[in-house]
Amino acid sequence: MFDHISLGVSDLVRSIALYDQLMDALGYSRFFGSIEEKFIAYGDERGFLVINTPLHTERGAPIWCNGAHYCLRAPSRETVDEFHRRAIEMGAQSDGEPGIRPEYDAEYYAAYILDYDAHKIEALHMPRTFIS
Repeated sequence: MFDHISLGVSDLVRSIALYDQLMDALGYSRFFGSIEEKFIAYGDERGFLVINTPLHTERGAPIWCNGAHYCLRAPSRETVDEFHRRAIEMGAQSDGEPGIRPEYDAEYYAAYILDYDAHKIEALHMPRTFIS
């Protein structure tokens, strides 16, 4: 069900120090990312947890996402499209139309919405892992 979950944090360096210890206690290590990239991911290609600066702050936009981001796996591009269509139909806000996200991978097909409480929800279809 979950591909990855992102948590926006108020102090990235402090939070990374905490999560390094917590994840190590559970047998997980850093998967990718860096302080310079403003995020660290823990886990592996089967699923991962991301600690990052709050979403949208880097764009200079107001913080209208609460900092949480949940990415759900979708079995096809059509289901990503349907996810987005139904969300908009129900009154959720689009935060990214369905489409390829080449900045992640040539096959990363996703759509983003903000639910009624400003949780950022992503539907992702990816026929293979995007971390090689």
